Amino acid sequence: MSTADRPDDDSMARWNEAEALFDSIRDLEPARRLERLRLLKDSDPVLVAWVEALLEADALARTLGDAPVDDLEQETRLLPDLPGDGSLGAGDQVGPYFILGIIGHGGMGSVYLAVRESEPLQFVALKQIRRGATPDLIRRFHAERQLLAHFNHPHIVRLLETGTDESGAPYLVMEFIDGPNLGALPLRSPLPPRRIASIVRDVALAIDHAHDQGIVHRDLKPSNILITKSGVPRVSDFGLARPIIRQGQAIHTHPHAIVGTPSFSAPEQIGARPGRNLPTVDIYSLGAILYFLLAGRPPYQGGSHVDLCIKVLNEDPRPPRAYRPQAPYDLETIALKAMARNPSDRFATAGEMAEQLGRFLDGRPLTIRRPSPITRLGRWAARHRGQLAAAGVLAVGTLVASIDLLTVENRRLVADAQAKESMRLAWKLIGNAVLAPEYISKAVPLGADATHNYILATHDLFETALRDIPGAGRDVELRYRTALINFTLAESFRGRGHRSHRAQILRHLDRSVALLESVLEERPEDPWYRYNLFRSLSHRGLAHGSWTDRPDFAASEADHLRALEVIQDLAADRPESPTEPECRDAIAYQHYHLSWCYDRQQRWGKSKCHALEARKIARELVSEAPDNPLFYGNLYRAELALTLVALVEGRPETAVTSAQGALDAVARLIASAPDQAQHQYERAASLHHLARAYTDLGRAREACSAMDESQAIMSRLAADFPHSAAFVSGYYSYWAVCVRMRHRLGLTEEALLAERALLAELDTALADDRPIAAADLRDIRGQFPISVTASSPP
Repeated sequence: MSTADRPDDDSMARWNEAEALFDSIRDLEPARRLERLRLLKDSDPVLVAWVEALLEADALARTLGDAPVDDLEQETRLLPDLPGDGSLGAGDQVGPYFILGIIGHGGMGSVYLAVRESEPLQFVALKQIRRGATPDLIRRFHAERQLLAHFNHPHIVRLLETGTDESGAPYLVMEFIDGPNLGALPLRSPLPPRRIASIVRDVALAIDHAHDQGIVHRDLKPSNILITKSGVPRVSDFGLARPIIRQGQAIHTHPHAIVGTPSFSAPEQIGARPGRNLPTVDIYSLGAILYFLLAGRPPYQGGSHVDLCIKVLNEDPRPPRAYRPQAPYDLETIALKAMARNPSDRFATAGEMAEQLGRFLDGRPLTIRRPSPITRLGRWAARHRGQLAAAGVLAVGTLVASIDLLTVENRRLVADAQAKESMRLAWKLIGNAVLAPEYISKAVPLGADATHNYILATHDLFETALRDIPGAGRDVELRYRTALINFTLAESFRGRGHRSHRAQILRHLDRSVALLESVLEERPEDPWYRYNLFRSLSHRGLAHGSWTDRPDFAASEADHLRALEVIQDLAADRPESPTEPECRDAIAYQHYHLSWCYDRQQRWGKSKCHALEARKIARELVSEAPDNPLFYGNLYRAELALTLVALVEGRPETAVTSAQGALDAVARLIASAPDQAQHQYERAASLHHLARAYTDLGRAREACSAMDESQAIMSRLAADFPHSAAFVSGYYSYWAVCVRMRHRLGLTEEALLAERALLAELDTALADDRPIAAADLRDIRGQFPISVTASSPP
């Protein structure tokens, strides 16, 4: 059961009911448990799901030998018949293995270098539990055995064999790692950044594998990362590992226990606080290990064990570059995000952290950003809320979260310009609102009420902060984020109906361009600022040249040409960058937009020229990286643009060829993401223009087949996304063109039937008080006579 499935405070009664049912059937025979749950499944599937999750966690806990301890008291009974630490010497035999020497001591016992007489000789690490081990330590020892047997990953130490010696003492035989642990590497001479990133990425992938198996390590630290002589890291020592524990599951840690090593432990691990058995504690430790390699020292050090715990609980570590300025900024960003005090601010999975490290190794920009001064001040305010209240600081706004939507009620953020602490709280509001709405919009279509209202509220918050907080206008990151939210809001208005919201679209794109130009004055070389300026200019050019009876073609052409210049300069400045293909792809995209701009002006020669250039670049990229779906998008667009040019030029055979090329490109896009609505829309557009080409050739059967499939796709999209103006208006627009094509093909009866059905649906849609894409729908309806007759215009 995921963390999203756990009950909130309002459903604790239901959760208690689930726990009661779990307690009543836990010790029943499996067949009887299954029968009890089967009888309940139809009437209360949620309750059954919770109980099944508890049973699964309980089974795993029993497998690991980690049953709950009554009253949270540790047992203290000793087992005197086990060997003492270091009692084995060179030449001693344990099972079929001969001891060569001791490797080291651990909390549970000693680890020895041993050899098995075989051909060839097999060198191993043999771990034996220490004398005086409590039942708790013995359970941990057997838990580690179970876990290592369960794992199969190239960066986790392999378990080779288990057994007991003549005295009955258990032992584990693991592969021998012929190199130092990560903490023993010569850190006075720092490791190269790429080596650091590679090691931590591999360890993160191993921990991601453990989490996929339902296990959290809980004691990640440099000394538990072994490095082979060939430089391969291996995670070891799963003695403190536990099943991933969520609310309501009955595995406990002693209330005074400090799990792990304080310098590398998450705050929630100190004193066994809630969340100590969640994957986020391992992600924190991965960040601390990365910090250690970058800074040459742990995040926290000095003082007693208790002092370290207090520092972890109350202090943010200094950035690694405070100790080693040459440490890469991007690796520092990854480390600090992984070590965020709030678990929800860390990476969601260890795999996500590994992905960002991979981006660094590939020379690609990160898709995360470190907390800005805004966010850091917000976190300071959160930790010092009591002091701020005692000082009588004014509340400056209210941020209200709901399950599906974040809405913001804005007040004047600074009631007293001289109240510095009020400004800190204002920064806190902004920090809480940085939820990357451009990513949220990918989950909910742009134009939908929930997405639009959230983006609008976040936009208002950013703009108010820039206006009212003293000095905010000098914060480059805040201006950049405000530019992005303006761009996203313009796209959201476009999704709600480009014609009816053209003024808002242009206004927000103007604001986005102005802000991006201002930040580039201070940081002219930043590639992300330059790329987003290109994007905003390109979309503004589109808005200037469309969605109105009086397009401003001069402004449209100027924006498109400038956008092309910006992206070409960016590509020229970074010829050796791994992102160079993506820059070329953006250049192809801009040539397509210029083709569209000239098409709107009926300047067919220029339109064709830019479409051919877009196709040339797209084909080069596809040939270089045929498995990268990104590059097929512009190949589709270029082929579609050439289809339109060929239709205008009266070359329907060429139009058929280009339309089929567009369909082939879309097929690759759909194969990579079959559930993405945009790709289905692109297939419908390709089929629609293919039908137009077949109609010009008089090939009725092929034309009708393409029409029917295109309309079926658009019908599904309009039904699935009723708030998307593009899908709704496209559905009716294509339908209207298909009516005309059937008339041209001489299919009069079919055309009339399609026309009547179209007008009936349009009249129903327009009867709504606020129909989506109302202006488009009225235009389409106006193309037909009020009463449907055989003389409907073809």
